[in-house]
Parts: sequence; structure tokens; C-alpha cells
Amino acid sequence: MEKIKRLLLYAGATPEEFAQVQQEMHLYNYNRLVAFLAISIIFLLISAVYAVFSAVLAPNLPAYLIVLGISCLLLPITLYVGRRSRAGLQICLSLFLGSLYSLSIYLSTVTSPG
Repeated sequence: MEKIKRLLLYAGATPEEFAQVQQEMHLYNYNRLVAFLAISIIFLLISAVYAVFSAVLAPNLPAYLIVLGISCLLLPITLYVGRRSRAGLQICLSLFLGSLYSLSIYLSTVTSPG
């Protein structure tokens, strides 16, 4: 039972080992989130500009702009809160992933249901 508890709570490590690497995991997640936010802003900006000039993608423009706005708001918030708070970083990560999932579901079902 102790082995299952340790596996579920500490990924198979002891609580002491887990506490040692927790700060490294936080910085790793922070750096990756900032990088992915920057990449998503670039790609969403390119998609929005392309949607302005394309009749096929024109219905998707509001969705691109909404998620672009969310990403543009999350980047400075992540830069400010991300290093200071693990909970703040997790909230920013959840908002980022939720916005991308919502965009993908919207694009695949609403604008092109066929």
C-alpha cells in the first residue's frame, strides 16, 4: 500500500527526493509555458492575418483573435506570477491549455463540421 501511495503522490520517489526536484520542475514548467505562449502568439497572429485575406478562413477570424488576446494577456501574467507562485503558474497553464483546446474544438466542429 505504501508503494502505491508513493507512486501516486510522489511519482515513485520518496517525499524528500520529490521536494528536492520540485523547484526544478517548477522552473522547467515556467520556461516551457513562456516559450509555448510566445510560439502560440506568433502562429495565432499569422493565422489571423491570413484569415483577413482568405475567404475560406474568414469565419475563423473571431476565434483566432479571442485566443490571441487570451495568449497576449497570459504572457505578461505568466512572466510576473509564474516564477513567484506554483499555484499561479498552474492557473496560467490551465488557462492556456483550455484556450487552445477550446479553439481546436471550435475549429473542428463549429466552423467545419463536415
